[in-house]
Amino acid sequence: VDIAPLAIEAARKKAGKKCEFAAVDFLEKDPPRAPYDLVVDRGCFHCFEEADRARFAARVAALLAPGGQWLSLI
Repeated sequence: VDIAPLAIEAARKKAGKKCEFAAVDFLEKDPPRAPYDLVVDRGCFHCFEEADRARFAARVAALLAPGGQWLSLI
């Protein structure tokens, strides 16, 4: 999931049919197939202003299945 359609297009080209991608602002709309067992955040969380980080974390938590994990590479 990424908010940028160009990033999703590039990811689809690299991964082929191995993964499913969606251009979604997950702060505003649930991405497809939630809840997830694993959410991987590669360099997104730290880009938010401090005041918005709690909202970001709450959305990740809401999209995780029970016992799911969030891996954040900051």
